[in-house]
Amino acid sequence: MRTHNLTKTSNTLLILLAFACIGYSWLKLEEISSSSFVDFVGEKIGVVAKSKNDVRRKSISSFSWVPTNEKTEVSENDSIFTNNDSQAFIKLENESEITIAEQSLVHFENQNSLKIENGKLDITISRNSKPLNIIIGRKKISLSAKEASSVSIQKNHNSGVIAVTKGNLNITTEKSVVNIGAGKEIKITSSKVETSFSGVELLSPRARVELKRTKSVEFDFKSPVKPKSIYVSRSDKEFFLKPGEKINLRGDYYKWGLVFKGEVKPSKLTSFSLIKKINAPKAISPKKGESFNVEKFPITQIFNWDGEKKTIFEFKKNDSEKINSQLVEGNKTSQQIDSPGEYSWRLKSEGDFLTSDYGGWQSFSIQAYTFSTETKTIVLNRPNQKVAFSWGGNDDVQFILARDQSFSDIVKKMNTNQSRLEVNIVKPGTYYWKLNSMGKIEAKKVIIIPSAPPKRAPKVKRIKRIIKSSSIIEKIWDFVFPKAHAGSEQIYIDWEEIKNAKVYEIEISKDEAGKDILFKTKTSKPYIMWDAPKTGVFYYRVRYQDFWQRFSPYSEFTTLEIVKKKAETKHKLSSVSAKENIVTFFYQASQIDFEQDEASVEGTSTTGHGINIQFSPVSPYEIEPWLEYSSQYGKVFDSQEFVIRGLELGMQKEFGIWKVSAVMALAQLSEFEISSNEVNDSSLFFGYSLGGKLGMPFNLGKIHEFEPFFTYVNGSVARWQLGLSYQYSWGFKYIPQLRISRNSISIKDADVDIKSEAYLLSTGLIFAY
Repeated sequence: MRTHNLTKTSNTLLILLAFACIGYSWLKLEEISSSSFVDFVGEKIGVVAKSKNDVRRKSISSFSWVPTNEKTEVSENDSIFTNNDSQAFIKLENESEITIAEQSLVHFENQNSLKIENGKLDITISRNSKPLNIIIGRKKISLSAKEASSVSIQKNHNSGVIAVTKGNLNITTEKSVVNIGAGKEIKITSSKVETSFSGVELLSPRARVELKRTKSVEFDFKSPVKPKSIYVSRSDKEFFLKPGEKINLRGDYYKWGLVFKGEVKPSKLTSFSLIKKINAPKAISPKKGESFNVEKFPITQIFNWDGEKKTIFEFKKNDSEKINSQLVEGNKTSQQIDSPGEYSWRLKSEGDFLTSDYGGWQSFSIQAYTFSTETKTIVLNRPNQKVAFSWGGNDDVQFILARDQSFSDIVKKMNTNQSRLEVNIVKPGTYYWKLNSMGKIEAKKVIIIPSAPPKRAPKVKRIKRIIKSSSIIEKIWDFVFPKAHAGSEQIYIDWEEIKNAKVYEIEISKDEAGKDILFKTKTSKPYIMWDAPKTGVFYYRVRYQDFWQRFSPYSEFTTLEIVKKKAETKHKLSSVSAKENIVTFFYQASQIDFEQDEASVEGTSTTGHGINIQFSPVSPYEIEPWLEYSSQYGKVFDSQEFVIRGLELGMQKEFGIWKVSAVMALAQLSEFEISSNEVNDSSLFFGYSLGGKLGMPFNLGKIHEFEPFFTYVNGSVARWQLGLSYQYSWGFKYIPQLRISRNSISIKDADVDIKSEAYLLSTGLIFAY
């Protein structure tokens, strides 16, 4: 088969066609060049009035940039370029003036429309001139002024800034019309148009700022107009500060800007990250200068410190330049150490919005030591018991007791020149101790175990307790107030004391099998006081718990018998012997209603004193003689003084719960004369009477003694008294007494008619001899 190679033929045809196209284009270009350029070159719109250094012009009909000079014409569709350190000043036909700064490129569509490719322009706009159309990127903007105005326009990439430096401009965009005056500017981007003051620079803080935790943030800026406030914001809060005001902020990410009059929030913001400078973490262990002795390598060394959540930890061996650095979450890390030597470590906080300088290097040493083959076992009876450690010699040494062989978990460290130390051991376990000295370092192992668990119960005994029988009054009182008498008949129960007992536990049952438990309690003492509910036979048992929380077995149930002794009829103060005499000195006060003849006085206050002597019983009938003298003084009838005195002799005998006395009394009262509505002292009236006294004493507990009483005598003086006395018998020879009574005295005689009604309160002190 025959084939044809068309490659060379095709290439030749393509080359000829290309030359034909070039030739045709050249002819057309010549035609254009020789024409009047009316179709391509526009009318003149201005002139380059001044130019500095490298300023160039290019028309639409030219492919080259031509240098300019003064009076170079600017036509429609011309472009002006300024190089570094260059500037062009152009006057337009519409009387506008444009200054083009260095490194700028501007295309003039006509005298009222221009496109800024890049750079900066300063434009003056005449009053009521036609709007000037500006193209910045893809944004078309129209500038108009009702007064002579100046504006500065700058374009970078796809954004631009228009700042009014003089006058007032209306700036029209596709979506809005903005009127701004001198000192303000608008920022134009592809998505929005923002208005702000021109010349405003937010200097600091910006980017990353490090401050001490106690130091406040200062805001520095430049602004031609004083702002209303400084706006600061973070994710959770906003702040408005006065210009020049400082604020202490926490570490975080912030934005800030200036708020001017008429604004709610700033139109220009900058951001910064505030990093708080804090103190370096505090190294805890191993401490600076600390020395460790271990049996063999490698070991794992634990490092602890006090600081923030994130810490940069650096570790090195002192004879090496290599530093191991790592970021640690928390306050603890570990390092494997393969050989003895001097080591150092240091720390730096580096958290979220927190940092610190590095702390100083903490040096410590690790050396090898030998272990003694001796292992000693010590019995511990209770936690925190002292254990003795001893060694030979009395040189200066450092005693170290630890829970591990590496001596990192130290229990006790102490320098001493003694040969014996006692250490409180909290709990059992395996411990290691050593002596650091200039000589050989040797460690010993000691095993501390708890004492054996309890195997037997405390010894108990049969108990029989005799209690006093209650009187009738006590029984009535206990019935009405059952809790008032509690504890007055407590039963003492004791048992064997165990040396290592921490707590005793006792149970009291109604039956010997322990099925009906009445009472159960724990105590640290080898006895209790039990409030027995009644008399009878009960059963009790005891066990104890040692200091390791282990219980012994219970003892067998043992009898506890409670019987009552017949109550004695003799009522004596608990601290007074039956053979002693009792003397009571008392002070008394009263309120008296006093009547005599036609005159009467109510509510007269009196004071007085007295003495009561009660003699010891006289055989053979156990009769107790007693003698009491009392006196009261007061003023009645316009300061007229009066007196009431009494002397009583009694013979007392007890019958069961009652005290009965035969009484002979002598009374002395002031007597007055009433004449023409005047009251005068007259004389003293004496009167004799016979009668009796009835008392019913009873006790509440062992120290509270009460006695309600009633006295009645009749004769030339009739008197009755109803009252209650109370003694606090606290075990001493002097006993306080309180007595409250209602008294009535009356004298009916041919010449005398006196009545007295009184409420009497007396306090006294009782002695026995």
